[in-house]
Amino acid sequence: MADDNLDDLIELNSENDDLSEAFTRAADHLQKIATKIDNATLLSLYAYYKQATNGPCTSSRPGLFDLKAKSKWDAWKKLENMAKEEAKTLYVKKVCALDPQFSSATVPTQTKNNWVCISTLQQTEVIDETAKTVVDHVVEGNTDKLENILKTMSKDSINKLDDSGLGLIHWAADRGSLDTLRLLISLEADINLEDCEKQTALHYASSCGHYNCVHFLLENGADMNKKDINGLEPLSVAADKDIEEILNKFNFI
Repeated sequence: MADDNLDDLIELNSENDDLSEAFTRAADHLQKIATKIDNATLLSLYAYYKQATNGPCTSSRPGLFDLKAKSKWDAWKKLENMAKEEAKTLYVKKVCALDPQFSSATVPTQTKNNWVCISTLQQTEVIDETAKTVVDHVVEGNTDKLENILKTMSKDSINKLDDSGLGLIHWAADRGSLDTLRLLISLEADINLEDCEKQTALHYASSCGHYNCVHFLLENGADMNKKDINGLEPLSVAADKDIEEILNKFNFI
């Protein structure tokens, strides 16, 4: 797939919001580095792109002998009803992870090593209270409602990754919600839970500059030596000197 023409990955709709601009730049940048990327990763990016621009896959599956087209279709179809904004977010995040040199002021909430705070990229939309999921309550930091919901959930459910590959603890750390982190840990959330890219809550809190969350996670046993799929530890993605200092402090305790 690395040899394929990537036109279908860079024909973008013109939108003005920050996420769409970051998405556009990420797709443009991908064309420059595509030959250095493995087929599986390109296939994943293709799926996110199609979901972000076209929505869920509704076309018929290609014929048995068109293996390349069938692989693309399968990757896209697997995303099912993922929201376009979520697909754009994951696309930008993956391109940033692939090439640390990719950076621009147009990429919102960009931190050291070009990490992107996921929840700040989510477009804000009004969701009916009855339609909100547990993730919505975590992102909003609504601990009163969260506590009632979480107490009905099993430990496995609390630590389950969602369709975007994140656990509740990742969303809380990304959002900088200290009260939500406290609640999750009190209900046996795994403090070192890895997302789909082997990133922990400490990676998220560190990269997003949430000092109090970093301190809390470290005090409660977060492993600061955990590496993600790119070999980066929380210290490697620290947003600023204050985060670096506290991580270094705990490293010597």
